[in-house]
Amino acid sequence: MATALSAIAGLSPLWCFGLLVLAVFVKLIHYTTFRDFNPSKLPVHGVSPGIFGRILAIPSVYLKSFDLYDKGHAKYHAHGESPTAFLAPYQLVGYVHCLPPTLVNELKTIPESVFSLGDAFNDDLSLTTIFGSEYLLSHPYHVGLIRYKLTASLPKIYGNLDEEVIYSFKEVWDRKYFTPDAQGKQKVDEDGWVGLNISDTLMEVISRVSNRVFSGTELCRNEVFLKNILECIMNLIFSGMGLSIFPLSLQPVVAPLFTFNFKRKLRAAVKILEPVIRERVRLYENRLNDAAEKSKEPDDMLQYVIEEASRQGPEHYTLKDISIRYVLINLASIHSTATTTAWCILHCAGHTPTTGGTYWETLHQEIRAVDKDSEEEAGIWTKRKLNKLVGLDSFLRESLGHSMASTVGMLRKCKQKGGYTFSNGLWIKEGEIVGVAAEAIQRHTRFASEGADGFDGFRFSRPYQELDPSSVTGAIDQNSAVTTANDFLPFGHGKHACPGRFFAVDEVKTMMRCMIENYELKPMDSIPALGYFKGNTIPPLGVNVQFRRRTAL
Repeated sequence: MATALSAIAGLSPLWCFGLLVLAVFVKLIHYTTFRDFNPSKLPVHGVSPGIFGRILAIPSVYLKSFDLYDKGHAKYHAHGESPTAFLAPYQLVGYVHCLPPTLVNELKTIPESVFSLGDAFNDDLSLTTIFGSEYLLSHPYHVGLIRYKLTASLPKIYGNLDEEVIYSFKEVWDRKYFTPDAQGKQKVDEDGWVGLNISDTLMEVISRVSNRVFSGTELCRNEVFLKNILECIMNLIFSGMGLSIFPLSLQPVVAPLFTFNFKRKLRAAVKILEPVIRERVRLYENRLNDAAEKSKEPDDMLQYVIEEASRQGPEHYTLKDISIRYVLINLASIHSTATTTAWCILHCAGHTPTTGGTYWETLHQEIRAVDKDSEEEAGIWTKRKLNKLVGLDSFLRESLGHSMASTVGMLRKCKQKGGYTFSNGLWIKEGEIVGVAAEAIQRHTRFASEGADGFDGFRFSRPYQELDPSSVTGAIDQNSAVTTANDFLPFGHGKHACPGRFFAVDEVKTMMRCMIENYELKPMDSIPALGYFKGNTIPPLGVNVQFRRRTAL
């Protein structure tokens, strides 16, 4: 980060690093000395006494966040009849009021006007400053479109999703890795195996698939647009991390230093995106008064945003606002879905079912049986048929339980004047952040197991059918991968649960189905341990997994 700043500001990297350290130190001193950082008078966990205690806690927050919150959960939540909240360091300088599991039900029902997910998210990533649009927070209508309209359309648009998954694996995997190069040199070994960097290749596949569903084929196969979108993702993370050093009032002043690379990639993506939006808007306005033509509107996310923007008013019905929302939807979708799919593959490679064999081949048997026994045409997959893969759905839910995206979940910022008092008497001051030790809760409740490694891929399908294809009738709702619970929080819980989880789960399951149908997976003796940065699970970067094309049966 210091090197990037030096290139922009014309200072040496050492000077820039010193300025960043000074900014962190000043903010910490202000936070801990000139304001009451613990107005609720909770026990403080993970911070040593003294003025430098919070500074010394930074490595734990950034690199060992699970251990930090897991120990706090064990100390204050897991024992006794009256578990209490505790205060723990969060992000660079702040704190989070970590609520006990007994308050999860209450927190999930509290309205946005009292505890705001949007404000907590913005404090973390500074999205309104980075994108330069206050409407993202004040009018997040795109969230409702994802939650309701995209979800409702999934059965209709599933064919496009499935088609693009198949096409993308042919382009990204087959053409690049399983096909001889121009000189006829094979990239696979003598037995047909090739090592693939799953994080990088899955990001490519998912960027294509997501944009096919979001806007059709025009953008999803534009490699320049996709490259800029993928580079925006990493630059957004670093931009938000840099801006979080400064108070909100100063962030617009220093934003150019931290958002330079992000804005450059964003402009490049928007330059390709805007002509597509302009043509969509033209056609939409021409069809407004023609019912027959109106029925020809594309059924995708970009069209939903355009139509809703026109209803929201002229300040939203602009190329800039529509473009920013489309890019933001991309950023929210691609990274998390790629990470989830990568861990699914690793869990398949590194764990063994209690029935013997491998998870990959057991799931292959299920896929073939469902395809063969379905009343729908063999080889043609629909959302209805996909829902019958209860073993795959169970495996995904188990994988999510062992590789949560974040150690702290259900983050909210208190917005109510005078604060809020929970049913157990806990008072939270206005402006403070609350959350739950989501990963620790999962590890010590539903996903605790007597097995050697605690991983049981068919934990949720076994009560209903022992992977007997003749009894497959569809996933049981309360145990499906999309269903949230007090002890299953990868997607959050309650009214603010991830709005795109239905699409994301269909996307992951379709990619897993396509990979399992077309490739063999070589088992691994061990898989990487989960890594953490800034409280989030790190994708398994640089991990190569061995795949081989299946031979025709």
